[in-house]
Amino acid sequence: MNNLTNLTKLQIIELYACTRCGECANWCPAVDAYQDNKISPAEKIIKLRRILEGKDVENEEFAEAIFNCTTCGRCYEVCPVGIRCHELWPAVRARLLEKGYGPVEKIIELRETIEKLHNPFGLPMEDRNKWIDKDIFMEKAEIALFIGCELAYRVKPMAIGAVKVLKKSGIKFVLCDDEWCCGFPLYILGDRSDVLKKEIEHNIQIFERIGVKKVAPYCPCCYAIMKKVWKSFNGDRLPFEVVHILKIIADLVKDGKIKFKKPFYGKVVYHDPCYLSRGWEYGNNIIEEPREILRSIRGVELVELPESKKLSRCPGSGGGIRRANPDLSEKMAEQFFDMLRGVDFDVLLTSCPAVNERLNFIMEKKGYEIRVMDILEFASLHI
Repeated sequence: MNNLTNLTKLQIIELYACTRCGECANWCPAVDAYQDNKISPAEKIIKLRRILEGKDVENEEFAEAIFNCTTCGRCYEVCPVGIRCHELWPAVRARLLEKGYGPVEKIIELRETIEKLHNPFGLPMEDRNKWIDKDIFMEKAEIALFIGCELAYRVKPMAIGAVKVLKKSGIKFVLCDDEWCCGFPLYILGDRSDVLKKEIEHNIQIFERIGVKKVAPYCPCCYAIMKKVWKSFNGDRLPFEVVHILKIIADLVKDGKIKFKKPFYGKVVYHDPCYLSRGWEYGNNIIEEPREILRSIRGVELVELPESKKLSRCPGSGGGIRRANPDLSEKMAEQFFDMLRGVDFDVLLTSCPAVNERLNFIMEKKGYEIRVMDILEFASLHI
C-alpha cells in the first residue's frame, strides 16, 4: 500500500465503497463548468485507490484534479453510499503538498502572508477593525462575535449588519480586537504547517482569556473549521461552544427580542452556503434559521432557487479554488448566474462572504445587474 498515512480508516473504507454510479459527476459544479469527467469525484477515487494499492503514483495531473474542487459537499448529498469527498480531498491535498504537487508556490505565498499579517489578503492588521466602534471591544459578555478575515477586510457590510442586528436585540456580546485568521484557507488547501497551528491556538487562547461561553462566527468557512478542526489543536476540546450567528439571531427573533418594524415588499431569494447547509461530518443543517429570519420581515416573499438547501449550487468561491484555479472559479460563478435566469426576484441574499465577493466580482466583470446583499445587512435595514 502507498503511504497515504494521513487518511483515516473510514476514508479508506469510503474509497472502496464507491460504486462508480456517476451521480457525483451529475451534480458536481466543477465538472459542469469544465465539462470534464476526469475531475469528477468518482474518477479521482479510482485513481486514489490505485495509488493506495501501489498500482499508480501521485503526479501533477492527479494533483490538478484534486485541487479543482471547491469542497462544496454536494457530491456527498447525492452519493448513495455517503462518501464525504469534501473531507477527503483536504487530507489528500496535504499529502500532495508534502510531495511537492499542486499549486505549491501559491500556498507558500499564502502561508507567508498569513504568518506575517494574520489574514490571507496581505492587508495591514491595524486595518482589520476599522469598520466598528471601539466600545464593543471593551465590554464583557458571554458571547463573542468572530468576524473573520473576509468580513473584516472585503465584505464589511456583512459584519456591520450582524453587529447592528445583535445590538438591537439588547443582548451583550463582545468582539476580539486581536482576532487572527481562523486557519481555513491554509487547512482546506492542505497546509498543515506551524502557521496553521499558531493561528488557531492564538484565537482559542484569546477567547479563553476573555472568558466567553460562546463564540459566534458568521463566515461559513470560519464556522466549519471551528466546529471540526480547532479542538484538535486544544486537547480535543474547546473552552467555549461554537454557535453560528444566524442560529443565535433566529432564536432571538423567535423569542421576540428582535422585531422587524420596517416592511420590505418584494421577492427575495436566499443562497444556502455550502458549509452551512451541508458542512463537514454529517452536515450543519443551518437551513431554516435564515428563512425564519426572512419570514419575520413583513412583506417579504421568499422564493427558492432551483438548486437550494442541501443541494445549493456553489458559485466557485470555496475550497481555496479562487487561489488555486481562478479560471474554474469564474466559470462556476458564471454558471450560477445561468441558474438565476428565469427566477423572478428583487434581491439575492447570501450569508457567505466568499460567495458575496465572487458574485460581485463576476457582476462587475460581465456587466450583470443583480442586487446582491448579505442577509443580516438586509435584516438590519428593516429593524
